[in-house]
Amino acid sequence: MRFLPTMFAAMMVAGPAQAGQDGKLAAPDALDMARRGELVIVDIRQPEEWKATGVPEGAALISMRHPGGGQGFVDDLLKAAGGRDAPIGLICRTGNRTAMMTKALRDAGFTQVYDISEGMAGGPNGPGWINRRQRRQDRQILVAARQHEARPLARQHLPQRGLVGGRNGGGR
Repeated sequence: MRFLPTMFAAMMVAGPAQAGQDGKLAAPDALDMARRGELVIVDIRQPEEWKATGVPEGAALISMRHPGGGQGFVDDLLKAAGGRDAPIGLICRTGNRTAMMTKALRDAGFTQVYDISEGMAGGPNGPGWINRRQRRQDRQILVAARQHEARPLARQHLPQRGLVGGRNGGGR
C-alpha cells in the first residue's frame, strides 16, 4: 500500500497528456519533460549504437548489457536518476528493449519508469527520435562509449527473476 501515494504523485507529475496509461511516452513529450527537469532519459543501447546515431539530448548512457551485470546497471541508474522513485524514461533503437527493461525495473521496485517506445529509429509505436528531428548530442559520446567499453567485463548475468534487489526474489 505504500506505493499508492507514490503512484498518484507520479501521475500528477507526468500528467495524463504526456504519459499514457500504458507508461509510454512519445519522444517530443519525453524531451519536454527532461528539459523541465521532470524526467531523466536513459539510453540503454550499446556503445556502438550511441556512436552510430548520437543520443537524445541530455540522456544518461547506461547500456542494458552493463559490464557490471544487473547490479552495475541498477547502481548506475540509481546514480543518474537519484532513486527508485525518480521519473525515468528509457529509450533504445525501436522500443523492444525498453519494453522489457521497463517491466524489469518496475518489478525491481522502480516506481516511475516510462517507455519511450518509438525509440531512436522508430517502429510500430512512432517515427522515432531521429525521424522527428529531435535534438541529439554527439559530443562526449565517443568518450562515454570508450569509458563504458573499458570497464572490466565480468561474466555476470541478470538474475533470472528480475533485477537485483527486486520484488521478485532478488534473482534467486
